Amino acid sequence: MSRCKKVWKRFFKIFFVVIISIGIIGGIFVIYIVKTISPYPIDLDNVRLELIGAAVFSAEESTQAIADLRSNKKRIWVNLSDVPKNLTNAIISIEDKSFYTNNGVDFVRTLQAAVNAVFQYNKSIGGGSTITQQMVKNIEGNINDRTYKNKLKEIITALNITHKYSKDQVMEIYVNIVTLGNDCYGVQAASKLYFGKALNDLDLAQCATLASILPSPNLLYNPYQNPENVHERCDFILENMLNQGMITKEQYTEAINETVIYIH
Repeated sequence: MSRCKKVWKRFFKIFFVVIISIGIIGGIFVIYIVKTISPYPIDLDNVRLELIGAAVFSAEESTQAIADLRSNKKRIWVNLSDVPKNLTNAIISIEDKSFYTNNGVDFVRTLQAAVNAVFQYNKSIGGGSTITQQMVKNIEGNINDRTYKNKLKEIITALNITHKYSKDQVMEIYVNIVTLGNDCYGVQAASKLYFGKALNDLDLAQCATLASILPSPNLLYNPYQNPENVHERCDFILENMLNQGMITKEQYTEAINETVIYIH
């Protein structure tokens, strides 16, 4: 047998040993997850009822967000049918562009985020959480808890939710539960608070602005404290929407040249 053949034979032996080892380790890991980690007991139907029940509705049109009965949170329930498509598109374009096609988890983004967390090679890579995963974290109140066990519970729960509920049901809960700064929860309350108008009166630039607040609503992207950061991210979202075919070039140009004004 030639030396070249011996080298290739040795290479393939090592290769198969590595593959088998990875398979064994992966199998053990899956068994560990199944036996020790269970999903969060989230029922979106109950969450929806609780959110609606917590909101105080006013008989009059008000420019102020309405307070939650149980806390100082500002929240107004809104049905998904009343949320502008530009707003959901803006959120999807930046937070989870495969939202309507993924199974609640984007494993490629999750792997990228995990590798980046170790090596810090790209500051623009976020945490890898999908909209469904973000919804889970908001419901469970552990939005800043990044332990591996909670991450696995979050992933399992997101997979279960996607199996049981429609994407529209997930999106409706998400837009009503997200934190948007200044004790404001949900997009309808945020629209009232920052712009003094209902969601269906928002233009494209204002929709993109609300989506811009999501990553750090109480600090980095707080509209009152750091409007420049919000404006910069808004431009980035509008560019994403254009590149993803969600808006036309004319809509992009008009929105990016608009000066968004907040009320106080």
